[in-house]
Amino acid sequence: MPGGARARLGAVEARAVARLATLDARLRSDPDRPVDEIVSEGRGESRRWHRIRKVAVPDGADPCRYVLTLAEEVTERYRMIAQLRRSEASLKRSQAIARLGSWRWLAGSQALEASEELHRLLGRPSGSGTLPVRALLRAVPAEDRRRRDRGRAAIRNVFRATGAREVIEGGVAIGLHLMGGCTLGVDPATSVTGPDFRLHGFDNIYAADSSVFPNAPGINPSFTIMALAAMAGARIAQDVRA
Repeated sequence: MPGGARARLGAVEARAVARLATLDARLRSDPDRPVDEIVSEGRGESRRWHRIRKVAVPDGADPCRYVLTLAEEVTERYRMIAQLRRSEASLKRSQAIARLGSWRWLAGSQALEASEELHRLLGRPSGSGTLPVRALLRAVPAEDRRRRDRGRAAIRNVFRATGAREVIEGGVAIGLHLMGGCTLGVDPATSVTGPDFRLHGFDNIYAADSSVFPNAPGINPSFTIMALAAMAGARIAQDVRA
């Protein structure tokens, strides 16, 4: 190892040792308060993080005769957090450029976690916190609301035509992608729908929407749903012709 590299490594180690000594001194000055700190060393890609926990071990009249230290490397966790923050910053910049907001619905509530850009588009102060669902619905253009109402009426008619005795509608009058519940797979013990989109054990019941997802993918699933529907439609047509 070149001399300069050894010197840099020695300086890093010296700072780490000094930091640990500081934590020891803090614990000895107040033995009743355990230490739980995140300590980092290095820079850039070589930077590493450790969680340091220290507790005082008494012996006789000495409340801190020994120091028990537990060290856990948490580098990957902190790198993931840093990457998440970079992604969030990138999303924020992209939404500002595209003038497009986003939101996350707190299931069972009448509130949304809205992005700063969505708050801005709705004329609300940045950092306003949660967004009432009614505030978002008021921003939907009248023509879109009429289309929504016609779509809901059509869905109710389909359900009733298939024999539904009761149609239950949610209180949030917006469209949501419901994913999972009829997972696609080859094993009936771990899935509901087979690779041919038929429910296991049935010849004439198919699932062709996002219910066949194993879980929510974290992105808009519209294209995937359309692709699955096209594949399922081709399979159903094939079965009908057979």
